[in-house]
Amino acid sequence: MKLIWFVSAVLIILIISLILLFAGKNNKPGSNLKEIEIGASRFYVKIADTNLKKAKGLSGKEFLAKNQGMLFTYQSLVIPKFWMKGMIIGIDIIWIKENEVVEISKNITPQNLPFPKTVSPKSKVDSVLEISAGEADRLGIKPGDKVSLNH
Repeated sequence: MKLIWFVSAVLIILIISLILLFAGKNNKPGSNLKEIEIGASRFYVKIADTNLKKAKGLSGKEFLAKNQGMLFTYQSLVIPKFWMKGMIIGIDIIWIKENEVVEISKNITPQNLPFPKTVSPKSKVDSVLEISAGEADRLGIKPGDKVSLNH
């Protein structure tokens, strides 16, 4: 009888440990998945906060769900140049300054970019969100919308 109680206790501890391990997997410090809200819209994004991650961006990605994206963050206000090298999918680029949408470049593909195949905002920004092409219009995202990054 004691053996059954011991084995049961060990199994319960093991199950609880596994649940805690996997429940915190995406929320631990350093996790690259974040939630961002623009108005009433919510996206789950990977953060591009290093030069290597920014250079790679979404290149090579064959599919991007409607609620997914990539957020590029900068330490100061900049006018970044985005290129479409290795891009397969079309995107909307949402230019953000101080937690507010300031501009949107819609339905960007390598084919519709003029030479030199880069796109930039008209004014300085501190972050940039890339989402699936057409999503900004579908969701009614517009300049002036407030942006909130949930940690």
